[in-house]
Amino acid sequence: MQMIEGETSGGIKLNIPQHVKHYKIIGKLSNGATCCMFTGYDSIRKDFVAIKAMPLTYIKLFNLRKCIEKEIALMQEINHPNIVRFIDSFETDDIIFIVTEYYSKGDLLDFLNGDSFSSFNQMIKFVRGILEALKYLHKRGISHGDIKLENIAIDKHMNPKLIDFGFAKTTFIASDDSKNGSLICASPELFEDGDFNPIKVDMWAFGIMLFAIVTHQFPYQHGDKEFIINQIKKGNLILPDTIPSLIKDIIRKCTKIDPLKRPSASDLLKDELFKFSLFPKKNKLYHHQNKFSI
Repeated sequence: MQMIEGETSGGIKLNIPQHVKHYKIIGKLSNGATCCMFTGYDSIRKDFVAIKAMPLTYIKLFNLRKCIEKEIALMQEINHPNIVRFIDSFETDDIIFIVTEYYSKGDLLDFLNGDSFSSFNQMIKFVRGILEALKYLHKRGISHGDIKLENIAIDKHMNPKLIDFGFAKTTFIASDDSKNGSLICASPELFEDGDFNPIKVDMWAFGIMLFAIVTHQFPYQHGDKEFIINQIKKGNLILPDTIPSLIKDIIRKCTKIDPLKRPSASDLLKDELFKFSLFPKKNKLYHHQNKFSI
């Protein structure tokens, strides 16, 4: 039996049969901390798919079974053009698989490291799609829990697709034991004791992600983990002069220290920034050479 090798960004190695059920593993798509993403082909649907593979040893070690079951259940209920569509889930003796629609351009982090949006309008349309996905989720009481560049997939038409619901929550108030996500997009309340509103955490992360999309940089680059946490808690987010004023305004709103002062996704979609007619169609973006690093 031919095997495909993979390794998570956390260093976990996987050996996966090239054929599982009616899917053929074609190649690697991306890596996450706890999973490997592969391009696959569905012989029944006659179409390409994205296949997420998670090692059972890791899942058992960190007691993640319920978390993954919740992720699968949520994805089965969700239906939105800017959220990746669930197709199938199954497991073998050592791996859990989640199969979704295929996104040919990978994730947003990889895209920005090798390319750039062709115009300001294209970028704003893309960002609007992310907000539409958040609006859809938040109106249903669902928070994503890990908004970041790596969790925005891109299809062949340059549409954003929100992926990875492993940290999603279905409550408006969450407790200390559910504080998780990625450091660079984490909001101040995640470093304080007490309950928090996970939807407001999503909105902070959206603001940080918008900063990264526009500047091709992460904020708080120069410093160790403790330095970054201190900057987040103090709200020391410096916005470069190169960021357009309308975008600066949205980033500032999303990164208010007080979660109650952060706007909702619905609020932001009414912003002047998303009135596409304001911008000339040939307005080109500067092609950044910066590579993302933390």
